[in-house]
Amino acid sequence: MKITIKNIAIQNFKGFESYETALNPDITSFYGENGTGKTSLADAISWCLFGKDTENRQQFDIKHHAPDGSTEKGIEVSVSLDILCDSVPHNITRKLKENWVKQRGTTNEVFKGNATEYFVDSQPYTQAEFKSFISQIINESTFRAITSPTFFCSQKWEEQRRFLSNMVGEISNTEIAGGDEKYSKLLESLSTETISSVLKSLRYRINECKSKLSEY
Repeated sequence: MKITIKNIAIQNFKGFESYETALNPDITSFYGENGTGKTSLADAISWCLFGKDTENRQQFDIKHHAPDGSTEKGIEVSVSLDILCDSVPHNITRKLKENWVKQRGTTNEVFKGNATEYFVDSQPYTQAEFKSFISQIINESTFRAITSPTFFCSQKWEEQRRFLSNMVGEISNTEIAGGDEKYSKLLESLSTETISSVLKSLRYRINECKSKLSEY
C-alpha cells in the first residue's frame, strides 16, 4: 500500500501554536536552524499516527508553551493528517484535551488529567479502533525504519535480522549454501532443526569438550 501525506494541520503541539501546510506528493523538504521546529513537525506526524514522538517515547512534553514557559489552562492539542492510501483519501486526527473538574461546594477547578480523542474521516473512534485502522495502512516498525536513521541500529540483533528477512523475502538454506559442499552436513541438520538450535547444540558440545580437557 502506498501512503502519501497531502496536508498537515497542527494546533498547540510543542513549538507550534497553529500551523498548516500542504505537502508535495513526491518530496517535501524542511530545513532551518536548530529550534525552528523541524523535529517538532516530525514528532507531530509520529504522534498523530502512533501516540509517540520520533524517539519512540509515549511520555514527552507535547503541549505548546507561551514565551514565559506557561501553558494555557484547558489547552487543546491536535494534529490532523490528510493522507492518500492507494489513492483513497482519509483524514486522521488525534486530539488531547485537559480535564478540569469543579470541586463540590467551591468555584475552584481541579486538573484531572488529559483525555485523548481519535477521529478518522471526522468520525470518532475508540483507541483500539484507531490503532487497528493505523496498523492496517502502515506498520509502525516499517514507518520508523524509513523515517529515522537511528531506528534500525537501536534494535536488538534478532529484530534487525527479522526486519531484513522480511525485506528480502524467503530464501531457502540451499540457496544460501550456494552448492558449496562444505555446507552439506549443515544442510542435512537444518532439514530437521533451525540454525539457532544447531548453534545451541554445538555450543553445548564445545563446553563439554572444554570441561573434559580441564579434567585431563
